Amino acid sequence: MLEPKYYIIKIQDTYLAELLYWWIQFDKPCKLLFQKPKFAENVNLTGVRVTVTTDEAAEFILKAKSATGFKLLREDENHNLLENE
Repeated sequence: MLEPKYYIIKIQDTYLAELLYWWIQFDKPCKLLFQKPKFAENVNLTGVRVTVTTDEAAEFILKAKSATGFKLLREDENHNLLENE
């Protein structure tokens, strides 16, 4: 098990089915918490919180990002956004 890393996936609504497809293909390697965006200008976007603790979860994130082009934001353990890595 890896040290936990916390992320927010910022994804267009039209790609949510593809994100779920890859999550299922990787045998549901982590929890997904779907959240409505806070700001009105993000009407067609969804936030998905993910905690990566296994290699399978990391591979899922990389594959789904490649397939959908989502933006990946990193958080600390208190859910404060970190600078882009």
